[in-house]
Amino acid sequence: MGDWRAIKGDSFNALTPAGLFGKLTSAFQRSPDLVAGGAANTTAAIDLVTKLTGLPAMNLLSRASHKPLTNQLLQKLNVD
Repeated sequence: MGDWRAIKGDSFNALTPAGLFGKLTSAFQRSPDLVAGGAANTTAAIDLVTKLTGLPAMNLLSRASHKPLTNQLLQKLNVD
C-alpha cells in the first residue's frame, strides 16, 4: 500500500441534521464523503441526513457501520 499521507477524503461531523444541512449548503465548496457524529447517531437521523443531503451517513459507534465504513475506505484507497 502507498503512503498514507496521500489519502484524501472528507468527513463532516455535525450535532444535528438541520445544522449539517445549513453548513453544507452555505459554507463549503465541496461535499464530504461521509457524515458522522451526533447528526448520524440514530437511524432516523441517518435517513434524514441522506434525504436532505444525498450523502452517506453512519453511526460510527455502531458495529453495523464497521463493514460499510471499511468498504468506503478501501474504495477511497483503491484497494480491492
